[in-house]
Amino acid sequence: MSMKLPSNAIAVAVLATLVVGGLTFLPRSRADDLCRYDPRPPKPVPQRQVDNLGAIENSVDELARTYGADKVLIAFDIDNTLLTAASDFGSDAWFKWQDAILARPGCGAERVAADFGGLLEVQYLAYSIGDMRPTQSDTAQVIKRLVGAGHGVIALTARGPDIRTPTVRELGANGIAFTTAPPCRAGRADEASLCIRRGFIAAETILGVAEAALTESERKMLGPDPRPISYADGVMMVSGQNKGLMLRLLLASSPSTFEAIVFVDDGADNVIDVEQAFAGDETPRAVGFWYTAFEEANAAFYNDATRLDATVQAWQTLRSALCKSVGTYCAR
Repeated sequence: MSMKLPSNAIAVAVLATLVVGGLTFLPRSRADDLCRYDPRPPKPVPQRQVDNLGAIENSVDELARTYGADKVLIAFDIDNTLLTAASDFGSDAWFKWQDAILARPGCGAERVAADFGGLLEVQYLAYSIGDMRPTQSDTAQVIKRLVGAGHGVIALTARGPDIRTPTVRELGANGIAFTTAPPCRAGRADEASLCIRRGFIAAETILGVAEAALTESERKMLGPDPRPISYADGVMMVSGQNKGLMLRLLLASSPSTFEAIVFVDDGADNVIDVEQAFAGDETPRAVGFWYTAFEEANAAFYNDATRLDATVQAWQTLRSALCKSVGTYCAR
């Protein structure tokens, strides 16, 4: 995926327009709730639910007493788990709403893109020029405590490698670093590895690691043409693919060994995927936590027509500014 992103100066000007320009909300084109998003309850519901990141620490300590601190890996999702968008436009909830209405007739005025690839471009653009804040006032302190206790700690995000630079930028700006993340071993002719520092890990390499690390049925789940991923600075970016299988591939590419994994994500499906991927006798024990702190906030956004319309207007303002400044995103 290639994008023509605005320069820093243009981005600042655009953001200033969005933040202080005084938005005039577009009239709502729908006559009913056709373009509303009502997420369904997850099935199955993860066994463990927390609304505070610190609530996982007792379980981590218990696992450390059983296996040793350095044998416990903690993996966190990023969006609405470690960080959350500072504005509605470009937020995780906004993306889910836009994804839900992509194929709905009558929602053309609400959509920022005609297809999923276009939606990803707009989201990546929002990440590139937007700011994020911690999900909790002590998010960075929780990470520091876990790192200081000697555990391996990483981020495992559905974001794609295209947006690595802004992702690492925002983590650093919020005091989050993964200094105890497991290293990645170099690949050999007879043993593939995901160790391509900061680069795109292409399908051929992913499939090479999967051949040795996954079962035949798991490889079928992965598919014949997996999307690019990346791993560096303790951040694994998997382009929306199964996080459990991706984590299995990462561990197969590292000299570090773990006996237990603690996984925290605001997506219930992701928690289930990780637990299922590590349910075998030959894999580390997995303990998943569904982080629910943003469930009410997300619902409030989905049900607030004014906020939904404001994100549509924000995109129209941004698109117009980019078209005039750099000649891109000129066509709707």
